[in-house]
Amino acid sequence: MKKPIIFLSVFLVLYIANLLILDKTTGINILPMIHPKTADDVSAKASSFNPLPLSFMKDSSNQSSGYIKPQTASQTVANLFAKTIQTKTGKEAAAANAKAQAAQQAAEEAAAKAASEAASKAAQAAEEAAKQQADLMVKEAQNKAQQEELLKKQQMLEEKNKQIAEEKTKKEALQKQQEALKKQQEALKKQQEDLIKKQEAAKKQQEEARAKAAAAAAMPKPVPAPEVKYDSPSAFESAGLIDVQNLPVKVFLDMRYATANNFTGRRLYGSSKCYLNRTVAQALVKAVFYAQNEGMYFCIYDCYRPADVQKIMWGNGSNARYLSSPGKGSNHNRGTAIDLGPCDSDGNKLPAPTGFDSFSAAASSNAKDIPADAMENRTTLQKVMKKAGFVTIPNEWWHFDYKNAKDYPVLNLKF
Repeated sequence: MKKPIIFLSVFLVLYIANLLILDKTTGINILPMIHPKTADDVSAKASSFNPLPLSFMKDSSNQSSGYIKPQTASQTVANLFAKTIQTKTGKEAAAANAKAQAAQQAAEEAAAKAASEAASKAAQAAEEAAKQQADLMVKEAQNKAQQEELLKKQQMLEEKNKQIAEEKTKKEALQKQQEALKKQQEALKKQQEDLIKKQEAAKKQQEEARAKAAAAAAMPKPVPAPEVKYDSPSAFESAGLIDVQNLPVKVFLDMRYATANNFTGRRLYGSSKCYLNRTVAQALVKAVFYAQNEGMYFCIYDCYRPADVQKIMWGNGSNARYLSSPGKGSNHNRGTAIDLGPCDSDGNKLPAPTGFDSFSAAASSNAKDIPADAMENRTTLQKVMKKAGFVTIPNEWWHFDYKNAKDYPVLNLKF
């Protein structure tokens, strides 16, 4: 709203100033009807009139010219004012002239005042505009500073977030290392425990070995079976068979076929004595000493078997996988085979793969699916018997033949 007023005031001042300058330079009264001058004054001033302000006047003598000569213009103006002045009296003209001068002076003062006010307002407007510009610049600077501060804070926040992420990564890595270290420590602890167990087991084995060695050193060495002499030799003695109970070794008898506790369910022997060929009996003495060095004793289930009993067993429905046919003869009929199992020094049976005469897969001499302690006892039993000169058969872990058993005849000496 202020700018149009200022512009209008400046325009008005400039317009009045231009009219005053025109009056001073040309002597032409811009209001001739109010305060006309004399014809002589107009004529005098018109003679020195600057043609530029009279550019609107045409030269009547030169139609192609856009301007008129000063002299012609002065004469024309003079004639014009002369006509006007002639209608007024000199006194009126002077009064009009005085009024015109007063009006002119008042106009100049008004113009000067308006110009001063316009200039003041313009200065105020300029000052206010400058102040607004300065305020705007200050605000822009403040905004810029705030933006820079905000950018710094954002950068600091990003840096902090980055540090937090790095710390989190380091923490996770450290945690993984700690977990790995914990696992290593647990593995090491387990290895140490296993090592301690192995050391204890080794120590126990050493102690057992020393105990066995001490027991073996304290035991008498195997000696040949004594020659048993009878005042009246029996048929068994004449056939070269020896009663095992007469041997200088400790064994336990559980002669199953002298009872009904066997696979036939009936008693087949009339005596519970155990007879073996003299040579085989000597090998058994060695086996007993070898077993005692291992902390093992023998429980004997069957020794010599009469040929007639072999026929009874064969007729009981068994097959050649577990029994020999009567026509072929069994090594038990020769007194060169023995059935036995492991026991302790009191005759208590030790763990074995199966019971005696168990016709099953677990009864084989190399069965794998058996308890560990039973397998260990079977292995020890086979070791000492083989060392003494006996061999195993595939289907019965308890049966052992002397190495040349078939070199002896089949016997049918009844109990």
